[in-house]
This record gives sequence, C-alpha cells and structure tokens, in this order.
Amino acid sequence: ASASFDGSIIIWENRNGDSVTWQQVHQVFSPNGSRSPVNSVAWAPYSDSKMLAGACADGSILIAELQNGSWQVSTISNAHDVGAMDVTFAPQVGMGTMRRLATCGCDGTVKVWTYDAGRGAWVQDGASLAGHGGDWVRSCDWAPAAGLCSTSTIVSAGQDGRVVVWKQMGREWTQSVVADMGKAAFSARWNGNASIIAVTSEDQQVALYKEVGE
Repeated sequence: ASASFDGSIIIWENRNGDSVTWQQVHQVFSPNGSRSPVNSVAWAPYSDSKMLAGACADGSILIAELQNGSWQVSTISNAHDVGAMDVTFAPQVGMGTMRRLATCGCDGTVKVWTYDAGRGAWVQDGASLAGHGGDWVRSCDWAPAAGLCSTSTIVSAGQDGRVVVWKQMGREWTQSVVADMGKAAFSARWNGNASIIAVTSEDQQVALYKEVGE
C-alpha cells in the first residue's frame, strides 16, 4: 500500500508472483470527502483480516478494512491538531488480541487508540504521551511481537531531535530518551526482534541504537 499527496491510499497486488509486476486493486479515500494528503500508511498484523491505516495532514486517521470483498473505510477525526504524521499497529500475539494502534503528529504527542467493538469505533486509550517538548512528532513505531514486552513498547522520533521509547506498565506509560540527536529526527523503526532502532535524520544519515545492559 502507498500513501499520497492526493489524499488517497492505493492498494497494490502482485498477481504474477514476480518482483516487478504490481497492479493497483483499490484506491481508498476518506468517507467525509476530504482530500487531505496522507503522510504515512501501515498494515495491521491481524491474521484474521486485512486492515490498514493512514495518517492524514488534516489531523485525522484513515482506517480501511476488507470485509466481504469490499473495503470499508472509517476515520478517527481530529486525532492530532494541525496534522497527523505517522501510524503504527500493535503486534498480534494471539487470536483474541485487542486491536490497538498508535499515532503521532504536529501537536507534539503520541496517542494510543483501542478498537471498541461495542461502539464500532476507535477510542483514545489513556492520556496523550508528550515527550518531545511540544515539537512535531514525525514518527512512531510499535515494537514487533518478537521483542520483549513488545505489546506495550513504542518508539517515537521528533523534530526536536529526541528519540523516545515508551513502555506501558499497567495503565501508565513511562518514557526514556534513547538519544538527543541535536537535529530533526524524521523516522524511527524497530528491527525484526525489537533489539535495534534505526533512526533517520535531517542530515541524510541513519543512526542505529541498541539497548545495552548496565
């Protein structure tokens, strides 16, 4: 799937089994008619469904799920003032895992959302996470299931240059600053077993961070 400045998410499928032939199979737009640019897109890891989400420049989160052969689209309106920058799903650790996602944006926060099946809507789960001095949070990534405590560990990277790891203990989230790069951090991503964080910055460099024992 790809996100676009035209306000859509395009879903592509490789039907020939090779590495070069991809065909557009669907184009997702916001159901409210907004054509706000989509800054990022992420697939959900759920084995029982096909779902993706996009972070939009108008501050909303666009969510699409394939149901009975057609894509059903909904939004989290006003998720972030000024704009949403990134979105990431919590890993699936079992068939009944609660559906959760995290978003970040220009309001300087990371927010966690849980799907409320009774209401048929995504609702914010707890307080907003503010660890970037109010500056834009450009990236967030949930640690994959292979990592220790991965179901409750998120990394965020901000315009302020800080790379922050958030861990949930009970209902509370704690933060630890992995690095203060002294320059804008654009993207942060975990590796496959959540042992290394890769961070890109405004100077076109990639830095790798690994937790070490005391």
